Amino acid sequence: MWGRKVSWVRPPERRWSTPNGSVDAFRLRLCSALVQGQALDRAISTDVEGDPCIDDFEEKFRLRNGLNCRAEGQTDFSRKPMTVKTTSVSMRSLWRFVQIGFLLAIVLPQLRCSAIEQGGSNQVPVQFVDVADYFSDTIPTAVLDVRYFSEDNFVGTRIDGYRAGKIFMTRAAADALKSAQTELHDVGLGLKIFDAYRPQRAVDHFVRWGQDLEDVKMQRRYYPNVEKKNLFNEGYIAERSGHSRGSTVDLTLINLESGQELDMGTPWDYFDPLSWPSSENVSSEQRVNRYILRDVMLKYGFRPVAEEWWHFTLENEPFADTYFDFPIY
Repeated sequence: MWGRKVSWVRPPERRWSTPNGSVDAFRLRLCSALVQGQALDRAISTDVEGDPCIDDFEEKFRLRNGLNCRAEGQTDFSRKPMTVKTTSVSMRSLWRFVQIGFLLAIVLPQLRCSAIEQGGSNQVPVQFVDVADYFSDTIPTAVLDVRYFSEDNFVGTRIDGYRAGKIFMTRAAADALKSAQTELHDVGLGLKIFDAYRPQRAVDHFVRWGQDLEDVKMQRRYYPNVEKKNLFNEGYIAERSGHSRGSTVDLTLINLESGQELDMGTPWDYFDPLSWPSSENVSSEQRVNRYILRDVMLKYGFRPVAEEWWHFTLENEPFADTYFDFPIY
């Protein structure tokens, strides 16, 4: 129709997932090939006049530019290029740009955030462990309180992606946490873990809830001093969470003898400056408890954040640029 018949063969549908979070090499090669015009050249099956495809690169170049060469390096200017070929070049180039744009729309978002892995899969990556199972053999004193699997959280309903009262994290983070738990155990303290790995779909749930300004049923308990419309601007809710990378954990300290949480000045997930580790509006005892938790987590390779006393991320996290989305079940 446009000079040469072009057969574009769509790649087979397949989700590409790699354990290290990198974009599959096939997609990068395909994108590169299209940019260089190689894939289109291979797709051209017939010439303008129906002749077999010409494999010689220089000859194809001449045809593409409407040139009739008498000898190598000499152009016949006595006859003008065929109109159909000139039109063919422009339309073929336009089609190539459409193809490139389509592929870049798929590839570039993955390059920007290194892909949301396992988006449609229920499989837990081998680098992740179930905290309860992983700790049970050696340190049975860690307590789990999976609030996002219940209605007792700032949203007030079970969160998307939490299909069981379990906590997962990367093996590297779990190993570091076991070391911290061992040290605390020696002084009669233990860890209570609220959350670690968080599916991206759960973060999306938070975002949708944050946009519904009418739903404030949990405000009195979790964010009494913050207007819901300001939760995004003040950084309490975001479209990405370090939890989705698998090496961030929310936790507190408990007294092993009584099983009670140490007083940290605020509950977990309390959206307020009072939850900042640096807040001076808490008692001396509460500051000391926060310091104990912070000190042991720093010692075993975790870094804190400025806004939440309970939040720590493994410094050398194995998936620093990958956001996972497999459900917890």
